[in-house]
Amino acid sequence: TFIKTAAWARDHVNEGQFAYALSVAVIQRDDTTGVVLPPLYEVYPHLYFHGSDIAEFQSAKMQGHTHYVAMTNWTGASDVLHPEDLLGYFTQDVGLNAYHAYAHLYQPFWLNSEKYGLNTYVNRGEAFYYFYQQILAHYNLHRLANYLPEMNDFDWNMPIEYGYNPDLKYHNGQAFPARPDNAELSSLKSYTVEDVKTIEKRIKDAIDSGYVIGKDGNVISIKNYIHGINIIGNIVEGNEDSVNSRYYGSYTTMLHNLLALIMDPATEHGVAPGVVGHYETALRDPAFYYLQKHINGIFKQYKDQLPSYRGDDLFFSGVAVK
Repeated sequence: TFIKTAAWARDHVNEGQFAYALSVAVIQRDDTTGVVLPPLYEVYPHLYFHGSDIAEFQSAKMQGHTHYVAMTNWTGASDVLHPEDLLGYFTQDVGLNAYHAYAHLYQPFWLNSEKYGLNTYVNRGEAFYYFYQQILAHYNLHRLANYLPEMNDFDWNMPIEYGYNPDLKYHNGQAFPARPDNAELSSLKSYTVEDVKTIEKRIKDAIDSGYVIGKDGNVISIKNYIHGINIIGNIVEGNEDSVNSRYYGSYTTMLHNLLALIMDPATEHGVAPGVVGHYETALRDPAFYYLQKHINGIFKQYKDQLPSYRGDDLFFSGVAVK
């Protein structure tokens, strides 16, 4: 049974892998509907609270405290060392980061909707675009509210101008690496920067041509906006519903990993991945939004290719607003 399998896995499988697999299974299975999972920030507090706060809690426990409160102000005068820090109340919000992680538990990139019979994934690619467009719009709103200029456009030939120090630690005590201003993207052991640029060009060329190439080399039209945006979304995310993951790759993940491993791209010094490498922590880094703006630009390119709305598209016969 499911519960017996889960009980066995709890004792024999890596704890992080177990927690992730159990969460996805409980969310996706019909027979676990109504089962309430503990909040992610209680399962992985080290991913949602500053390492200095965790250390303070541990110290209080060692001193015998059974009730201890620590105040955190992410936008206090002593915490704002860079203009981007003014948005700490948004980017470091526990609920927002948990929401981002939950979204990927409900729709894991590796889950094939046809194989598992998931009818809720019909507009999966479009939902991917909509989800990140809303987060990016919310982020930009807070930039304006704090009198910060619009982020510059991503340029492959320019360094990442936004540095970041997360003050987070992995469960084993290793710190998430800080990144200085103007760090440069470098090739990884598994793929190069040119590989990602090539995939990006393939996607953009497909948008300009009006069709994508399927797994069997067949041509699939994306000129119909209802189906086209979904096809493009699946390709950009690189999920299991992509029409040709071998050709179009895992664009978003590959781009994010270039940033996550920027401090040790060749993994020669044992530096852990940065926050962008994890759904639970990615939204903390200002450079995440810098990359996401670039990714969303692909969808804008697609939308710019679509014809203008006609009256029939916007008119709902028999509907009146009174």
